Amino acid sequence: MGQTMTSQILNGGAVTVSAKLIELEASDAERAYKSGNILKQIYGLEHFGKILEHNVGSSPIVADEVIYIDLAITYTRLGLLSQKMNNQENANIYFNKAVVFYKKTGKEIAVDKLVSLVKRMDENLQ
Repeated sequence: MGQTMTSQILNGGAVTVSAKLIELEASDAERAYKSGNILKQIYGLEHFGKILEHNVGSSPIVADEVIYIDLAITYTRLGLLSQKMNNQENANIYFNKAVVFYKKTGKEIAVDKLVSLVKRMDENLQ
């Protein structure tokens, strides 16, 4: 690589983030998700999702399959939060994105199964 992230940005190059930065962003998203403040939860998860999407196919450290699973979980959580806010239209958009990313791992999953898995994961977060 040879360039710093700053020089890549200044030169208009695509920037991939390191596994450490993804780990820090995941930690921030988890902290926001645990906060109980729905706006913080949505912001943290949307931000994390964008970072993950940006790194699909370009991270030499984090396998795409791991990123796809993290994206499926992230978008499922956003769907559940949208449902909490009585916005089923947004929830459906997020759930569909979650299924699309999960399918990129080479496996099929229904929305209700993904929702069930994420709810069980979230029970363990508390």
